[in-house]
Amino acid sequence: MSPVVSAQDEKPAGVIECEKAELAYLDKKVNEALIYLQRCRQALPDYLPALTLLGKIQSEYSRHELAVVTFSQALSEGADAALFAIPWSRSLLASRNYKTLTDFQGYHEFDTPVRIEWLKARAIACLKQNEQTCARSSYAELAAITTDITVPLGFAGLAIRDKDWQEATRQLDIAAAMDEDDVRVWLAYSRLALDRQKHDEALDYVNKAFKMEPENPRVLRMLVDVYLANDQREQATATLKMIIGQSPDDPFAMLVSNSLSYNEKYAAMLSELKVRIDQFSRESKADNKELYYLQGLIAYQEGRYEQALKNFLYLHTERAYLPQSLIMLARTYVALEKPAEAIKVLEGEQEMLLDGAPELMSMLIELFIEQGTVFKALPSWTKYAERYPDRLDVHLLEIKILFKRGLPGAMDKLDALYQRYPDSEEVARVYAVMLTRTGESEKALEIVDYMLDKAQNEAAWYNFKGALHLMLKQQDEAYSALSKALSLDESLLTARLNLAWLQYEQGEIEEALTEVVSLIAQYPSKLSIKQLYAGMLLSAGRFVEARTEYEALYGLDNSQRSVIESLITIYQRDNQQSRVIDLISRLIELDIDVGSNLIRRAQLYVADKQMARASVDLYKALSLADDDKDIILSIANVSLQTGNEKLAVRSLKTAIDVAPDDTLAPIKLAELYLNIEQPNNAKELLEASQAQLSDIPEYWILLGRLAEQQGQVELAAKHYHHVLTLNPSFDLAFAKLYTLTQYNVGVDTFEKALKKRVASDPEGSFSRKLLGQYYYYRGQFKAAAEQYQYLMESTDEDQRKAALARRLAQAYFHFDSVKAQAAVATAVELNASDPQIMALDGWSMVQQGALEEGLKRLREAYTLYGDNPDTQYFIAYTLNELALYDEAREVLQQLLNTNVHYSYRDQAQALNTALAAR
Repeated sequence: MSPVVSAQDEKPAGVIECEKAELAYLDKKVNEALIYLQRCRQALPDYLPALTLLGKIQSEYSRHELAVVTFSQALSEGADAALFAIPWSRSLLASRNYKTLTDFQGYHEFDTPVRIEWLKARAIACLKQNEQTCARSSYAELAAITTDITVPLGFAGLAIRDKDWQEATRQLDIAAAMDEDDVRVWLAYSRLALDRQKHDEALDYVNKAFKMEPENPRVLRMLVDVYLANDQREQATATLKMIIGQSPDDPFAMLVSNSLSYNEKYAAMLSELKVRIDQFSRESKADNKELYYLQGLIAYQEGRYEQALKNFLYLHTERAYLPQSLIMLARTYVALEKPAEAIKVLEGEQEMLLDGAPELMSMLIELFIEQGTVFKALPSWTKYAERYPDRLDVHLLEIKILFKRGLPGAMDKLDALYQRYPDSEEVARVYAVMLTRTGESEKALEIVDYMLDKAQNEAAWYNFKGALHLMLKQQDEAYSALSKALSLDESLLTARLNLAWLQYEQGEIEEALTEVVSLIAQYPSKLSIKQLYAGMLLSAGRFVEARTEYEALYGLDNSQRSVIESLITIYQRDNQQSRVIDLISRLIELDIDVGSNLIRRAQLYVADKQMARASVDLYKALSLADDDKDIILSIANVSLQTGNEKLAVRSLKTAIDVAPDDTLAPIKLAELYLNIEQPNNAKELLEASQAQLSDIPEYWILLGRLAEQQGQVELAAKHYHHVLTLNPSFDLAFAKLYTLTQYNVGVDTFEKALKKRVASDPEGSFSRKLLGQYYYYRGQFKAAAEQYQYLMESTDEDQRKAALARRLAQAYFHFDSVKAQAAVATAVELNASDPQIMALDGWSMVQQGALEEGLKRLREAYTLYGDNPDTQYFIAYTLNELALYDEAREVLQQLLNTNVHYSYRDQAQALNTALAAR
């Protein structure tokens, strides 16, 4: 494209992928949306809708810190905040960016429903910063546009803080009149009474709330506060049991096969084993292997995993009690949450596992899948399936591998498996999770309810149901299910952890952290609880504390993927790239998603200008990619960043071989051939792909580019016009056709097509702006001004309006200097630091006779941006007017020696002639 077409005016290929991402997101297919979004952003790194969609997905996945960064970037690039205001406000609150939320004033332009939600979040942020005036103004603005009960409740809360009991009572009376069944009203009445030391009234109010919602955690906490204020400790303790449960005293909580509750059978087993151990202790030598095994078994049963680990490690080293000692060693590592260590001891013993412990072979394959090493899981699963084709776990593992690799058919196989085994708890659990992830939550919950009627472990299923509700952001339902689980088994740790996470998601951050700290004290060897604590700190924006916790966890076990990934997030935030590289290297050492992590490390090497190292990683990744098309395409993209065009070509060819029916790889390869000036290869590929790609607009764009490279500009125009028959709104085709008009190719047909496009979509910014630019450089300045004036009147965003005012002034200067000066004044007011606006400001001064002042402004603009030919002409003209002829000639000669097209070329030639005559 000619230099006169700016990067901002041209919208590259890839719009289809962006549209697919948006549709998938609207259909709640977030994983699919992320795939399309990755392609979209690779093709269109500056496409704002893709950036805002990424922020929304990050917000929904509770990656709030990343979401805030993404939304901030989108704003800086001119995105409309109203399009993502609600998830942005949610992420700002979750990441404790309260000041950003309270300082932002653009919410005044939001539509009413969005403004209401923003103001609610703003009020919370104000209170978090103890800025009651700010909170009060937020509630006042809410009161002007809604009758939501949040308003009187908010004012009541402020009045309680101010100890203005009369006003608090008045506001609560208003809230009660609005909805007396809203439990928040009675909790607020109770808080007001409690603060006024009227404990009996407080108890009456909270009891009313309790009758309405007896399992609501806020009600129970308020009840505890009132009981403690009344010194009713027994009642407070009983209520606390409902909220957090008690520490499990049962030494049989952890058993050999899995976590089970205490029963007589296992009590008798444990007693018998202890008797035998006592006997062996008296009669046997210290190195008796049976004694070691039994001691390890008892330690495992009692949850003393570190002791169990010592015993089973010794037996494994001595190759004693196989395969039982191997089985117990692996299970102990899993109980200690060290999956990488479990894999280490099992991976080399697969033949033994196949012969004597098929359930451990299944566990090994499961660990491979969880650690992201599907390339290891697949051959192990193949051997397992050949040996035990009828085992249920063989079918489940196949489905999990298919899901992990993103291959088709996984859900169909899972549907069939559930129909075959409707009473299998494991099948039902996997099926319910996958249904939830694919948006079929009602069906998932029906399955869970069915299992609650069938399964023996009712508490575990209520916990699972609560976890599903958490995934679905259904907090009340989650609380109900989790509370039921703990009422059935108060020692169920996973339910207590899920309940703590629910507290956190409800904004009760300190309470949730306190609960998790208490669980850490009860279960000091459980690294997962410490990880949950660190994760809560990270999500709450307490980065220093989170970093300390994660570094401690990494010191305890440097094989935990989630810990490593969290540290990567923290170090990236702190811009500690070398540490990030070290941690990704550790993931590679652990065989965790090796291909993807090699690509991640390569990208960091590129950023660090270590292109040779990046290429080495990419070659390794390509050798491991197998048939993963997306990985191969990622390798190609990063290869281009390293300048390794040879590897990029190789990768794209591999992608075509792997997925011959996919259209993206041949399009990308043909584009690459054109970019590296290999038109013959591009031509050969495009001709071979015609049947496959002829309905794709990007194919005809590439044919047009090929024709341009071969000097066939008329043919190029024909191809670009064909794009518009496939997609009349394909902006890149218009941009390409516009470029050709500068060589007087297809001028009339282009103008006709573009005017038709503008008429069909009057608010379309790109097409109207391009039409204005076309008119401007064709010398039709009045027609250009009409387009820019229309765009000016239809935008409220300052940065965009400033750019349009600049373009409008440029057009007006050719036929109406008064209107031009007014447009310049608007542009200067909106963005005085833009060097192109500075130049117009200087030119305006010159037009009004302030030559020296105007020249000073023009020189300032030229210093900041010297490639603007208009600025050079303005300076030369002004120098001539000031009789500085030699300098004027010098500036003018520089301008005339360039091949850039600009609107003052005739005037520059005339000035040059006049100067030559002097």
